[in-house]
Amino acid sequence: MLADRLKNALTAFCSAHPEGRHVVIAGGVAANKALRVRLQSVVAERGLTLVAPPLKLCTDNAQ
Repeated sequence: MLADRLKNALTAFCSAHPEGRHVVIAGGVAANKALRVRLQSVVAERGLTLVAPPLKLCTDNAQ
């Protein structure tokens, strides 16, 4: 679900800001290794770079 929503958001973002080159994730999303991999793939399809803090600096209230 998050990957599909990111795809939609990137369509709007890239149209409005064609100079944009980075997507930033943080918090619980960035703490989830599987989500990082999936979102990295979605972002790379657009030729953008995914930026996330190191796992040791990510927190998730659910943990």
